[in-house]
Amino acid sequence: MSIKFKGVTVRQALPRSLRRAQAYGDVCFLLYGKVVFQMSFLQMFKRGPQAKRPKEVQENVVYVPVEGELIPLGQVEDKAFASGSLGGGCAVRPTDGTVYAPVSGTVKMVFPTGHAVGIVSAAGMDLLIHVGLNTVEMNGKGFHVLVFAGQAVQAGDPLLTFDRAKIREAGYDSTVIMVAGNEKEFPPFQMRPPRTVAAMAEAFSF
Repeated sequence: MSIKFKGVTVRQALPRSLRRAQAYGDVCFLLYGKVVFQMSFLQMFKRGPQAKRPKEVQENVVYVPVEGELIPLGQVEDKAFASGSLGGGCAVRPTDGTVYAPVSGTVKMVFPTGHAVGIVSAAGMDLLIHVGLNTVEMNGKGFHVLVFAGQAVQAGDPLLTFDRAKIREAGYDSTVIMVAGNEKEFPPFQMRPPRTVAAMAEAFSF
């Protein structure tokens, strides 16, 4: 709406140079508003990894934390893990880069380098989810942690993401290992057979 004073609009009363500057400012404002709107609109659809829930969460079941090939712990190319001296469990040769909580519980620790997370399940099981072999040497490059120590999580919540290509380029094995440090406090684990799995398929029960 134009404001008139003695039959002349305020805009008409301005010198031509100022009118030109005002027009330029109006265009800039409109363009700026358009960019901000587009950025805000796109931000609404920019999401991180979404939770993957099992059909039915069972307290005596530990779920596969990442998509890939489920393998026995003994096939891991690391003596400490393969021997079971760090605890019983399983491993996955990943085909995806998102690690999900294999149980409901509380995050016990997050390694500063982002390659491993410890969780205490609702049943009291101490689980370590370790991404790759010797990947601590990467000093966090290619890893992005999504949780913090003390945080409550549900089975299927995203824990961290990792870049398989960067791990491969650095010369390391990207196998994801999951072990229970207090295995002896539970009944013998009933391991599921090796196979190609989706994240949150059953890994083992007790």
